[in-house]
Amino acid sequence: MLRSALGETDCSLVGYGTLTEKDWNVLYDLASNQGLTETVFSAIEKLPKSQLPPMDLLMDWLGQVEYIKSSNEGYREKAHDLLEVYRSKGIIFVVLKGESCARYYPDPEKRALGDLDVFLLEEPMEVSSFKFQVSGDKGVSGCYMGGHEWAYEEGNRLAEILGAKVDIHDYKHSHISYKGLIVENHRLLTTARGSKEKKSFEMYLQNLLEIRNSAQFEALFLTVHAYQHFMEDELSLRQLCDWAMFVKACCKEVDWNDYFQWMEQLNMLKFANAVRWITQYQFAIDGDYPPTAPGIEQLAERLLDDTLCGRHGQMSSENIVKYRIWQTKKIFHSSWKYRLFRNENVLVSYTKMLWNHWFDKV
Repeated sequence: MLRSALGETDCSLVGYGTLTEKDWNVLYDLASNQGLTETVFSAIEKLPKSQLPPMDLLMDWLGQVEYIKSSNEGYREKAHDLLEVYRSKGIIFVVLKGESCARYYPDPEKRALGDLDVFLLEEPMEVSSFKFQVSGDKGVSGCYMGGHEWAYEEGNRLAEILGAKVDIHDYKHSHISYKGLIVENHRLLTTARGSKEKKSFEMYLQNLLEIRNSAQFEALFLTVHAYQHFMEDELSLRQLCDWAMFVKACCKEVDWNDYFQWMEQLNMLKFANAVRWITQYQFAIDGDYPPTAPGIEQLAERLLDDTLCGRHGQMSSENIVKYRIWQTKKIFHSSWKYRLFRNENVLVSYTKMLWNHWFDKV
């Protein structure tokens, strides 16, 4: 069904047997848990009448889709209000991840939106007439790196003036709570602590923004973000769908040699190849890039199983002691990921993380 929802093919359940009411309820719960309620419904709309789910469930599903669309409208209105205040002060909004990916879907309005991730930049005089739309043209918009640190601090200050609650979450970003909208204001694009390679990669991503190379930026940024979620037991099927839709729309614009060189330097090559295999063989979206490495199928299936069935979840960081204990348990629960995807011992990796946290200041 995801193949149909993400592509332009008809949807049919022929060959899968007759789905019972219990089967449909399981599918609905899975779609909801993975953030794909509206995406899977797009495939259901293509089904012949004889294969539709029970009417009660179908109406509940439709109601959820309409609720998501309404929530998205409110989300964008709040984002636009905040954006206008920032623009009036010479700050440009660069939207990352979720909202940025929605435009690649057949119906962007049906892609559920979560937190708004932004990277703020000082608006240079030569692009002062530029207008950024929250849901608009492909590409990362507005790039001027010289004033980013100022824009980040000013963005937090302006949000507080507007009555928003600002929490300096960590060295990488702040959380802005504005009228129910959660904005992650990124000081850095990645977790740059830990190595020269990570710091070089952070600067490389910022430089891609500066020259407005949106396809290369998104290819790298989406992969690294998904990788971090995977290692933290938080990867969702929706993130894999976001990647697939990006590949479908922008594959020919990406320098894949550059992409794979970075993946190798960051020790993320196995993960990147596994995601590529899922995109090609599970979602039937083939990118114009080199073939996947032999033997990657088993890793890809393990990654997909973990995404579908893993023990995912979030915990509030208000009680920092409880949060750190919970976070540590998750790391050791995922020891197989360090072994299979990074060729590392989890204890060694954890020691490095602690060292970076206390001694590597960015």
